[in-house]
Amino acid sequence: MTDINVSAESAQTIDLEAWLGGATVAEASVEVYQRPDLLARIEEWQRRYERAEQSDIGERSAGEEDPLAALEAEGEALVAELEASKSVWFLRALSSADEKAIDEAHPFPERPEVFAEKPPFMQARPTEAQARAFSQAYEAWGVRKKMFDAEHAAETDAYVQGATAALIARGVEKIVRALSRIEVGGEVIASSITLEQAQGLPARLGEVQVGKIITAIDTATNLEPAVPAGFGRRGSGTTQD
Repeated sequence: MTDINVSAESAQTIDLEAWLGGATVAEASVEVYQRPDLLARIEEWQRRYERAEQSDIGERSAGEEDPLAALEAEGEALVAELEASKSVWFLRALSSADEKAIDEAHPFPERPEVFAEKPPFMQARPTEAQARAFSQAYEAWGVRKKMFDAEHAAETDAYVQGATAALIARGVEKIVRALSRIEVGGEVIASSITLEQAQGLPARLGEVQVGKIITAIDTATNLEPAVPAGFGRRGSGTTQD
């Protein structure tokens, strides 16, 4: 009986190890455009197309070229160019060890001293004398706070700059650690990114797109893996009445 129990436990252990051997951490994906500037050209094209539609009234003579057809071809070319510049970035979840290492490598500066004096308090339904006293006290408090802020302005500015630099550096290292692969047209063009390349992303892709990448990393790291709502219904081709 003991041998049977041991064998069952061994089988369970082997099965679990086999299962864990194929396990992966969560990933998130985000679309990133190499040529986001094309969106402005598409918007400009849309305005021209709308104006052309409004002016295209009445019948054209035989052989007369359709101005809308030329614009439609131009629009299709712009959209095709934009789609060709689209990449998909796959980003893996960061471990707690990753996050700790990132935070320790790029610490926030020490917070500057803050004005700790609380503003004066006025009781409910004050008398005229109490209201006047409160007004004078509040004005004096405001003067002291303004003087304090002026005296510590350099410290505050230095803290803001240091904190901003730390946030940027943390975001850059997140991308370096989390990038799984980049695909263009279904083909993998990169499976890693250097620190120097990641540092240059805001200037090349824009801060908004870099923000999307970092948000995708945070999503993979912090959200429970789940199939997107409605995915199975769309995939099966069924519709809901």
